[in-house]
Formats: sequence, structure tokens, C-alpha cells
Amino acid sequence: MKESIYKSYDELPIMLNAETLAKVLGIAPSSAYELMHRSVNRCYLIPSLGDKQLLQLNTETIQKIYNEMQSVKSLSNETVRGAHMVLHEALEAAVHEHLIPRNPTNGTTLPRKEYAQKHILNNEQLDRFLQVIKTEPAWYDFFYTEITTGLRRGEICGLRWEDLDSVTGQLSIRRSVHPGKDGPEIGETKTDQGKRNILLPASTLNLLRKRKTNSNSPWIFQDPKDPAKPVSPNAAYQKLKALLKKAELPSIRFHDLRHTFATSALEHGMDVKTLSAIIGHVNSATTLNVYSHVTDQMRKQAAEKIDAGIGACEAPEGDLPRVPSEDEVPADKAFEPFKGTRRKPGTGCLHQINDHLWEGKYAPRGPDGKRIHKNVYAPTKEECEEKL
Repeated sequence: MKESIYKSYDELPIMLNAETLAKVLGIAPSSAYELMHRSVNRCYLIPSLGDKQLLQLNTETIQKIYNEMQSVKSLSNETVRGAHMVLHEALEAAVHEHLIPRNPTNGTTLPRKEYAQKHILNNEQLDRFLQVIKTEPAWYDFFYTEITTGLRRGEICGLRWEDLDSVTGQLSIRRSVHPGKDGPEIGETKTDQGKRNILLPASTLNLLRKRKTNSNSPWIFQDPKDPAKPVSPNAAYQKLKALLKKAELPSIRFHDLRHTFATSALEHGMDVKTLSAIIGHVNSATTLNVYSHVTDQMRKQAAEKIDAGIGACEAPEGDLPRVPSEDEVPADKAFEPFKGTRRKPGTGCLHQINDHLWEGKYAPRGPDGKRIHKNVYAPTKEECEEKL
């Protein structure tokens, strides 16, 4: 085995960069950098490891650190899982460099995944929001475009005029803007599927055509103080909060505008595959999982229409469940991760962590006959299966 040049874990981040982590987890490099920074510095991951050498660390020690992060430091499940991802990939790099024989993070037990609840503006709330943005001319185009396209916050901030075909109405999403230490940073989209072309609604296209005639910036939505720069994602977030307060609406997240667009699109008849391509999901299955509350409604309505058409009459009362009104629809269900069926011994297992991350686990026997627990991660089920 090669002699370790990393004598202690304070040099561990050298073995992993944001670009590598981003590719493994299917997230933007800036998001990966923030995850690394939060895990290493804010979560005291490195201080917890102390001055131990790489070869001294084992699964039991790491599990104890994860447990203390929750019980002693009161850190969230998401924070602990983020720290695990960073540490796992860093140590995986150490295994690849033949600095340690195996990854000691394999076999640890992680807290369950927590999912933020979606808050979607109903029709009446959406009308109020559209009315209030009309009182803010500097932001009207931005938020109208957002509510009619469902772009991610970084994606809409990263739009340039070269991305818009004013004749056909095609808009190309090619980059994303992320908050940085010294201001907005230009980077890649969240996933490869995030790079996509969409057709704008006529009203949005006309709005942007008019905006372009008065623009002196390469960015469709520029920084008000410096037209050479894109609008800051943080500024967009703060403005949204101010507009919601002004309209006396719930204080939703920026990402909930995306959920509002997608929900409205499905309710108005857009098929799931088309919506998945527009909003840049990895696949249609992801869209079905995220918006199951809407697709369940669509299935019920479709069943009633089929019965009414083929039966040449209205569905008899009580034959099919009544489709509840919008106000009766229960609160959004939490994301339900994929749970794989029992697999053949020795082939490992798969489960879905979130909409763009899968985890595979397997435990091959070593030369001594003992099982060695290993984990692999990939953005899709198929890629994770291939790694197993």
C-alpha cells in the first residue's frame, strides 16, 4: 500500500474537489462547494476526527461522530447526511489512491431523509400575486417569466439574450447562477437534463421581446446596479418575500413558484413527459413522484371521462370516488423514496435518497471471509445499478 501523504483528516478536503462531488451527486459545483464547506467547517467534522491518521479510522468511530452530531450538536438529519456524503466521497478517493484498504464510512447508519413540504399557490392566490408584481415594474418581467416557465432560481437568473430565439420563441437553458462569496457565480445547471430547450408561452415571449428593445445588458435579467452582471439569486429571493408580504400571501420559498407552475400545467392537461422535459427533471418518474398529488387527481378525472364516453352517460353516483375540489385536496404528501425489492444474495440493494440521488449497498466477502460493507451513489437508478 502506498504510504499515506495525508497524516490527519485536516488535509482530507484536498482529496475531493467540488467538481468531483458535484458529478457524483448530480448537483451544481457551487452547491457541492457549499455542502463541503458546511460539512467540514460548520459541522465540525474535521475537529471531531481529531488528529487520527487515515488508517486509524473505522466504521464504529464514524458512526459515533454521526450520532453526536445529532444528539450533542442538535444538527438536522439533512446536515448529517450531507456530512456523510462529503466524508464518504473523500475517503473513496483515498481508497482509489491506495492510501487506505477500504472506506470506513461503508456500513454506517444514517438518519432518515427529510423533505421540505411543497406550498403551492392556488388560483386565487396566484391572481393576487400577479396583481402585486404589476406594481413593481423592475421585477414584473422576471416573476411573470418565472411563473410561466417554472425555471429554477439559478436558471432564470442565468438567462442571456443569446439564449432566446425571438422568432420561434425557443428559450435555451444553458447555465445557472449561484450565490458566491464575492457575488453571483456562473456555473452549470443542476443536472445534465437541466440543459434544455423550451417554447415560451406567447404572452411571455411578447414580454421579453419588448424588454429586449430597452436592454443594454447581455443578461435578460441583469443586476440593476451593474448591467454587465446577472441579477443575484439572493436579490430575487428577498424581493419575492417582500412581494408575498405585500400581497398578504403565505411566505413560500422561491422553489414553490416552480411547484405552482408544474401543478398548474398538469391541471390544465399537460402530460407528465412533456412537463418533465420543460422543468428539467432527470426522467418522468421523478415528475410523477414529486407531483403525485396532481396525477392522482388526473387519473380519477380520466376514469370518469372514460366511463361517461364509453358508457354514453354520466358515471352513476357512487360508482367512482368523487374528485374533491381544490380546497378539499389534502396537504402534499412527503416524498416517498424508492424501496427496492429483495435481491439475490450478494447483489446488493438499491434505494432512492431524493429525486436526483440513488444509493446502492453491497457487502462482498474479503480474503478473510468477512463481509466488507460498501456504498455507491449515482444520479439515476440505472447508473447506480451499473456501479453495483
